[in-house]
Formats: sequence, C-alpha cells, structure tokens
Amino acid sequence: MASGHIHNYERAEVDGVTYLVSGGGGAHPYEVDRMPQDQYQATDVPNFHYIVFHLDGKQLKATMVRLGVPIATPSEWQARDSFVIPAK
Repeated sequence: MASGHIHNYERAEVDGVTYLVSGGGGAHPYEVDRMPQDQYQATDVPNFHYIVFHLDGKQLKATMVRLGVPIATPSEWQARDSFVIPAK
C-alpha cells in the first residue's frame, strides 16, 4: 500500500503488508518520530525524494532516491532506501 501527504518518507511492514508514505515533493517538510519497528530510520530533514519501482518477474523492487542535504548545485541524488516485495 502506498500513500502520501506527510511531506516525508516512511516504510513499515504490518502482518506481511508493506506500507509506504511518500510525500517528498517541494512542500514544507515535516519531521517524523521514528518507531523501533519502522523499516526506515533516518531522521534528516528535509527529505525531498522520489521512489523508483521496478517489476522484476515475481517481485517488486523499490528504491527511495533522496536529494542530498545540504542542497547543492548541481543537485546530488542518493539512493537511501531499497526493498523487495515478492509476489504472493
């Protein structure tokens, strides 16, 4: 399940379902209190990002790509989280 509008990035798994919150566009960023069960633990702000999804046979591969901070010219993008979800 993917959702947005927290102006940050979160990833968690509950009962075998991966949940994503992705709102890393250009709006005012918000800090997130990370819980121990969160699968993404970085707390740096701002967290402007996008997610790349790649369907590879019977699995979905995903990578969160984040704009480097401090924001520089030219922009520096970094792969900061990745995961694989196998087909059920």
